[in-house]
Amino acid sequence: MVNGIKLCTDMLNSAGEDASKEIVFLLGALSTIDPDGPHEALNMVKMNNIRCSVVSLSAEVKIWKDLTQVSDGNYFVPLDVHSISEKLEILARPPKDTAGKQASLMRMGFPINEGKNKYVCPQCRTRVTALPTTCPVCRLPLVSAPHLARSYHHLFPPPNTIPHIPDDIPEDERDQTERELFNLIQSCIGCGETANSIEEGKQFVYCELCRSSLCQLCDILIDDNIHSCPGCS
Repeated sequence: MVNGIKLCTDMLNSAGEDASKEIVFLLGALSTIDPDGPHEALNMVKMNNIRCSVVSLSAEVKIWKDLTQVSDGNYFVPLDVHSISEKLEILARPPKDTAGKQASLMRMGFPINEGKNKYVCPQCRTRVTALPTTCPVCRLPLVSAPHLARSYHHLFPPPNTIPHIPDDIPEDERDQTERELFNLIQSCIGCGETANSIEEGKQFVYCELCRSSLCQLCDILIDDNIHSCPGCS
């Protein structure tokens, strides 16, 4: 634990003040063997403002739990294989910036692709083999357009969606309320699908911003792939 945090801290501190620093631990052990006391590692992540999250495949361990609490991270104990994928997907999304840092411009380079694993720095013409990276000669951060696009989707997610027919309608008002809400459902803004019954209408949602209706498949497609509401666009 201590050695891993020290190694990651040295790497993350070179990223600069504008970067979000985070360590994700995937554990299967119930104990840790460290050269120094583990509480030194807790002070280290707190002092360097590093967020630590843990996915424990066995059980909850107090020292790892303390690490996540000190660094404002998450601690998960998945119950099955599907739950592991779910928790890792949550941690794969960049956390919100809680520090309130002022935005600043940052120089970046878009390398020229000369073939498989061959990229040329636009500033000093040095060749690199992978992106994103930092040019070893001029230290210019090198990225590709898809990398920026993926970052944009995480930083500016699509608006929330709300069910057209919620499940928490009181029993004595359910029939009438469901019929009234069903009549308000429009065709899906994504694929044009319409709800032909109240049961189908329960699968429809609407965008919180533009109020456009979306079927269940289009809602999933927007969350997983498109990351943009067709009605808002």
